[in-house]
Amino acid sequence: TNGISREQFDKLGGLETSHSGRLTVSYIGNVGLAQNLETFLQAAYALPECDFRIIGAGTDFERIKNLADEMQLNNLLFTGRIPWDEVRAYYNSSDVLYAQLTPAYSGAMPSKLYEYLATGKYVVYGGQHQAAERLAEFEHNCVVPPCDAEALVAALRKLAVEPDCKELHLGNRQKIERTYIREDAAERLADAVVILLD
Repeated sequence: TNGISREQFDKLGGLETSHSGRLTVSYIGNVGLAQNLETFLQAAYALPECDFRIIGAGTDFERIKNLADEMQLNNLLFTGRIPWDEVRAYYNSSDVLYAQLTPAYSGAMPSKLYEYLATGKYVVYGGQHQAAERLAEFEHNCVVPPCDAEALVAALRKLAVEPDCKELHLGNRQKIERTYIREDAAERLADAVVILLD
């Protein structure tokens, strides 16, 4: 099964609830065509009262950065690629974690979503099919149609006035630990193979 490594899971433990007055929405990951972060920029433009961050780089980074400059998004921060050990601080200071896959790539469950859920932070996903179905197993998240800026803005506007969205949801983290730690899944598979061979 897909999932998250034990090392990553452990490093994402013990995060804190953000106490910022403004809703902080972070995208943490690859900036590529499959993610189409133009949707994220449009949400930042429509919600100047919220803070947005893109932590990462990729093949679409320059286009997205140039578009953000053209839109004069003063509420959007780009960090570029940073070491994994520094990512924790950005997770810690986020209220909402955002991810998206365009319809052309939406058949997969992004491993990034397991990472997001392991933080206990609120997750907003723009996508469909397998990932949307898997997120239905968890709480403290919502799914919006991919590449639909209006739907994303509506979801974030609702979250901005719901203080509970900033709370950590440790139930999601516990579910990740029970089912989606890669090393544990590998051990279960190995044990099943041994039983079959016996």
